[in-house]
Amino acid sequence: MRYVGEIHRLFEMISDKEDLSTDEIINKIYEIMSKDKEITKIEIKQALICRDLI
Repeated sequence: MRYVGEIHRLFEMISDKEDLSTDEIINKIYEIMSKDKEITKIEIKQALICRDLI
């Protein structure tokens, strides 16, 4: 699984600052990461599940 650490860090940063639903957080992470990396929303969700964040 790619970018698990970076996804975890972004999740922590976003969820601390804003009161958003899980889907909204995944969308924000996707917007941030898709600029530099080829990643899908499914991969982001899988990484969050792997780290027991959702």
